Amino acid sequence: MNAGPLCILVAAAIGLTLIGSSATQTLATEPGAHDVRASGARCDGVADDTAAVQSAIRGAGGSYGVVLFPPGGACRITGTIVMPRAVTLSCLAVPSQNSNSRSACFIDHDFVGTLFQLDGSGPGNPGSGYGIRNLVLRQKRGNKTVTAGVGTAVRIVATSSNSRATWVRFENVQIEEELGADPWTIGIDVDGSTGDAGDSVRDVWISTGRIQVGATTGTPAAIRIMSAQNVYLTNMLLNGPGGGLVCSGSSGKPTNTVGLTYVSGAALLMDFCQNLSLVGGRWGAITNTANTSGTNLLVPSSLTLPFRNNAGSAMTLAVADPTNGNFSFLANGVQLLNDHGLQAVQRSGAVADMIRVTREDRVKIDGSGLGVVAGSSGVAVTGPAGYLRAGTGVAYGALPEADNGTLIYCTNCATSNPCRAGGTGAIAKRLNGRWVCN
Repeated sequence: MNAGPLCILVAAAIGLTLIGSSATQTLATEPGAHDVRASGARCDGVADDTAAVQSAIRGAGGSYGVVLFPPGGACRITGTIVMPRAVTLSCLAVPSQNSNSRSACFIDHDFVGTLFQLDGSGPGNPGSGYGIRNLVLRQKRGNKTVTAGVGTAVRIVATSSNSRATWVRFENVQIEEELGADPWTIGIDVDGSTGDAGDSVRDVWISTGRIQVGATTGTPAAIRIMSAQNVYLTNMLLNGPGGGLVCSGSSGKPTNTVGLTYVSGAALLMDFCQNLSLVGGRWGAITNTANTSGTNLLVPSSLTLPFRNNAGSAMTLAVADPTNGNFSFLANGVQLLNDHGLQAVQRSGAVADMIRVTREDRVKIDGSGLGVVAGSSGVAVTGPAGYLRAGTGVAYGALPEADNGTLIYCTNCATSNPCRAGGTGAIAKRLNGRWVCN
C-alpha cells in the first residue's frame, strides 16, 4: 500500500525514510534540525563524540536550530561543549524512571570540568533562546573516590558585560551519576557574576526533572544561582547529599527574583539573595545570612530542621511542617507555637520564649532579652522573668499622640493626672486621649 499524504506529512516532520510499493522515498529532516550522527557522532558509549557534537552545535547555530540526539544512544563527551549561540539540545524520546525503557538520550560526561557551557559569545551576541530538553546528562568518570565532585553538567554564564546567556529553558532534563562514578560538583550553574549588575544572566526556566549530586565536601549544589535575575524552578527534585540550591551573589550584585514551585532538596542556602518565593516541596534545611535582603516568601510543604534566619533587614515568612514541632515561622526567626505562644531562635541556636501561655493559663514574658520589646530602639526585657520594661523612656515634652492603651516610661514626669513634668519618672498611660502618669 502506498503511503498517503498524511503519512508523508508526519514522516517529513520527524525526518523518516518511507518505503512505498514502487520506490524508496527519503524525506529530508525538518529545517533547522541537526542530528549529531550526521556530524560523525557514533553515540555508542565508547567512541569520543566531543568534536562531532560541537560541530553539530555550530551548524545548528547558523540557523538557531535544534540539535537532536539519538534515543537509546550514549554520546561520550571528554571536553567542554561550548554553546555560543541560541541552540536547543533535544531528544525525540523522554527520560523514564531509572531509564529502564532504554529509549532516553544519554550524554555521558567522562572528564573533569563543565559538560555544556552556554555563554552567548557568538557573533552579534545572539544569546537568547537556549533550550535543553528530554536529555539525560550522566556523570560516568571515576570510582566514587572524589567526594568534592568532578565538574558541572550545565553552566549558564556571562563571559563579559556584553556576552551572556539569557532566555534559557530546561524541560524534562535528568542530571544523574552512574552507579560507582564520582559525583557531580554542580548540576546547573547559573552564574552572572561577571556581567553587569542588574542586567546579567537572567530569564532561566527549569522545569520537571531530577538532579543528583552525591558530593559531600566543598560547596556542591544541584543548582547554584550567582548574581542572576529571574530564575524559576518548577516540579524539580534535587537529590543526594549535595542536592541543594544555593542562591547567592555579592555586594552590589545580588541574585534577584527567584521562584521555586514544588521543588524539593537537601538544603536551600541564601546569601546576597533577595525576593525569593518558595511554595511547596520538602526541604531538609533552609538558612540565610545577614546579607539576605528584600521580601522572601518561604512556604515549604515540610522542613526537617528549624529555619535559621540571620537577615535582620529581610522580611521573611516561613511555614514549617505541622508534624515537625507543630509550629509556624513569622518574620525574622520568630516562631508561632500553635498551643503556647511565641518563641525566638537565638544566634546560638537555642530557643527562648517571648510570650507564651503556661500550663497554669498564665501569660509569661521571657526575661532573657528575647521577650517583648518596646520603644523605637527595640529595648529588650532586662528585668526578672515575667516583667516587662516599657521602653527606654522619653521626656514629658516628647510624649507623642498615641492610641488609648499605650504605655511609655516618662523620664521626667511626676505622678499626676494628666501627666506633668518635674518629677523623677513615671509610667505614662494613654487614657481617653490624654496621658496619665502613675
